Amino acid sequence: MRKGTIRDITHFALWYFNKACNYDCEYCFGHQKSEDKSVGRFTPEEIAKGFNNTGKIWWIGISGGEPFLYQKLTQIVNELTKKHFIHIDTNLSCNIDRFIEEIVPDRIVYMNCAFHVAEVEKRGRVDEFIKNVLSLRENGFSTIISLVTYPSILGRLDKYIGLFKSYGLTVQPKVFRGIYKKGLLRHKYPRSYTAKERELIEEYLVDSVSRLGLYSSPTYKGMICSAGKNFIRIYPDGSVRRCLGDSTPLGNIFEGTLQLMEKPLPCKARFCKCLFLSRIGIIENQPNRMGEFERMIHLNDAP
Repeated sequence: MRKGTIRDITHFALWYFNKACNYDCEYCFGHQKSEDKSVGRFTPEEIAKGFNNTGKIWWIGISGGEPFLYQKLTQIVNELTKKHFIHIDTNLSCNIDRFIEEIVPDRIVYMNCAFHVAEVEKRGRVDEFIKNVLSLRENGFSTIISLVTYPSILGRLDKYIGLFKSYGLTVQPKVFRGIYKKGLLRHKYPRSYTAKERELIEEYLVDSVSRLGLYSSPTYKGMICSAGKNFIRIYPDGSVRRCLGDSTPLGNIFEGTLQLMEKPLPCKARFCKCLFLSRIGIIENQPNRMGEFERMIHLNDAP
């Protein structure tokens, strides 16, 4: 993807694409093995038509679950990238050869390759994960390699940062936000990180939004935000909400009933649950971090 292009994109969608996942990460909100019945309800052509009919050019983030468990994902991406831009969140555990062969990387903003330490170790797939990242890079795809800083794996953070660095790859820690159970005690993160743990994590953070998230969950309540107008959250059945923290319904994009808000409105959420929103410049009077975001996206590009 040509550098600088993302700064021209004005409409964003995060699509909770599917629910099934082949991993069982302790920190994940879902551990569903069977697929949601609404996945596959619309054809790739109908999905693309839903976005095309808005008359906007979209940056569409596809996440799950594990999107690559759905066999028609490559077909869907092929249709969407005729007009729009895509990023995909994946654990890279599935075969991606067909995706690499058929998808032109120019309209893939990035592949967010999540290195889930405990699950990858348990399956003995560390080398396979790195091989897949390198294959994506060699074929022109930008990659963000994320690693959740779950308390029980912090002792291996230095090890894996160093391992990926030996391949010319940068790992970006993803600050854990949630409850960590240790015995009978429940610890809330990120506030429960010790000063030493924060120092360790912060050494490897590459952007200001991640640093912000290391100390607290950002809050924009009452601030004017374009979520609902320039940003939407899509669910597997095509239904649309304003964002992850505001469930205001906006119709169904694949049924042709999407109604974007006419103007930005105050944020209703106590805390912002999606750091993506902090990066794309849609919250009034907040720094525009798109340039910083773009630098993150291209850290692992081929020299």
